Amino acid sequence: MKQIQPLRESVTHRIVKTNPEGYVSGPNPTGIGHLFCYGPILIICNLDRNFEISTFLRRRLRPMARYEFTQFPAKEEYAQFDLDFHNFLPDPYGNLFALNHLGHLRRFPFFNKNESLQEKPKDEAQTNSRFYVNFDAALAIGTESECTLLTAEEELVWLGDVERTILFNDRLVSSSPGGYKCADQKQSGLFISSNLYADTDDEGNSLIQHERTDLFGNAKRLVATCYFPEWGTINALAFDAINNRLAFASSDRVGLVPLNTTENGKVIPGPIIWEQKSNFVTKYLAFYGDFLLAAGYEPTDNGEEDFAHLKGGGLSKMKLENGEIVLANELAVDLAWGNGATPIMIGPERNRLFGVDRKGNLFAWDVRTFEFETIFERPAVESTKILGAAHLARTPRRIYCGFNRGGFEIHVYTFNEEYERE
Repeated sequence: MKQIQPLRESVTHRIVKTNPEGYVSGPNPTGIGHLFCYGPILIICNLDRNFEISTFLRRRLRPMARYEFTQFPAKEEYAQFDLDFHNFLPDPYGNLFALNHLGHLRRFPFFNKNESLQEKPKDEAQTNSRFYVNFDAALAIGTESECTLLTAEEELVWLGDVERTILFNDRLVSSSPGGYKCADQKQSGLFISSNLYADTDDEGNSLIQHERTDLFGNAKRLVATCYFPEWGTINALAFDAINNRLAFASSDRVGLVPLNTTENGKVIPGPIIWEQKSNFVTKYLAFYGDFLLAAGYEPTDNGEEDFAHLKGGGLSKMKLENGEIVLANELAVDLAWGNGATPIMIGPERNRLFGVDRKGNLFAWDVRTFEFETIFERPAVESTKILGAAHLARTPRRIYCGFNRGGFEIHVYTFNEEYERE
């Protein structure tokens, strides 16, 4: 019989270098933006440089593909935001959408739905632009492949400076635009796009070229419809794919709505099933069985750009049936919150929330009781640097963490197979 290990004793920590080849925008702080896991694949935004598609094997990242093109090589500030990706969204048809800070939405081939994933299509074998994830090769130890330079197959325009976006019924559902250094003003409410694959909006009108051709070339702009503007700035989203329900939050206010689809495919949210108040600024939401989990930091008059003021906060667990809070607790540590950051998430075995602070220390909360535990604490000599805002992603055995001021590095927390998964 295998010895079951306590959680704290089962985790190992390693820091690995990413692959930040590409445009260099200048003396700006280097770090990691959005992270996204798709099976064994890790997609990493190396801020101001590229996004890479890699796997973690033999204690390092193995790059499979990257996108490093900016249309602003002579405009440093624009180039920074052009290569600051806020969301990576795989669709059901084998594509990957990458949405950057400016609202530029690029579509890439990602996995081959029509042919074997063992090889590229024969007519594309000689190019270096089309890429398909080979899941078998991604997990094969002892094999290496060239890093494909990606080229977008289609470019569209969505809203700029949106931090949270999901893909539902061929449409984008996004949090409120922040209005920072982009063509769109700050706006309140929830925003839903027209069909990503149609040349017209939901009323049959042709999509038009965005007026800012200096930013987007001849890319066409998706039509945005605003819902719930009375909620103010919406900054957290979670989607229940089984029941087509969306949870969203604005500051200390949390709501749950159905996502309805009309005959012509238009997505309309509502009516609101329930809403609930919290005593913290809600920045993270997650569905957990018959419950909705929420987490965030304590209210502050300062913006998210000033990390030093994002402290404390709490957790809550609400019934999906009626929003009743059945469990609540204060956060025992200051997590690495920040603009668009995700320093807390449901863990590999779903009975725990895991979070990181600005030094890379890892903590856990039992979802059933909110009992708190320090899982991994870095040695003092390694944790003197403040790493900024954190972005987490996970696979069945690992949690990945990148910091936006921590350099081009990923913190990898690996759990032994024998650890106690209650």
